[in-house]
Amino acid sequence: MSAFHSLVSGQDVAFVATPALAAAEALAWVDVGASDVFYELGCGNGTVSIEAARRGATAVCIESDLTLAVAAERAIHDAGMGARVSVRRENFFDADVSDATVVYLYLLPALNAKLAPSLARQLTRPTARVLTRSFEVLGWPCGRRARFGIADDASGLFMQWRVPLIKTRLADRLYLNPLLLEEECAEHAQTCSAEEHVVAEGEAGLSTHDEL
Repeated sequence: MSAFHSLVSGQDVAFVATPALAAAEALAWVDVGASDVFYELGCGNGTVSIEAARRGATAVCIESDLTLAVAAERAIHDAGMGARVSVRRENFFDADVSDATVVYLYLLPALNAKLAPSLARQLTRPTARVLTRSFEVLGWPCGRRARFGIADDASGLFMQWRVPLIKTRLADRLYLNPLLLEEECAEHAQTCSAEEHVVAEGEAGLSTHDEL
């Protein structure tokens, strides 16, 4: 069974930290600042949320793994960011992010796809945006792309979307077939990579569209 299939089937999400430098550069790219409420879904050790707080944002770490949540709380305390960053020990699929202006994801494509409808419903503030590392969101148009950190490191790719987001529900056949979902996500990522040059730097947002 592939790692992708295991994750879709409900097993734990592996944690891979986002380097602080890359996180800082990506947050500057999406203009995170004092007026923002920043959510990190699956925050791990809290690095990205700490960087958001350093830029003045109020940050919320969502982490279901007790060990990682404790590590995040410790890192937040050590960074002196306890007044700006809180940790909620819960499943990110159940998280209420309706007050967010920025949501950060570093999850596999299938998990991004499953979160997309909820994010589109909840993120209604005119300044809201979604930032992902490495992976596109199936069901949404290709995100604006930029690379941060080590220049030749593929994991330094970040993407962003701004509201209004597409309120899409993928076909049940995709949700019920993890391998098919994996194929669709891979094809979408390849398409987005090939069309990277058409994503305008000044793009204001996406059109709202409902797909059943």
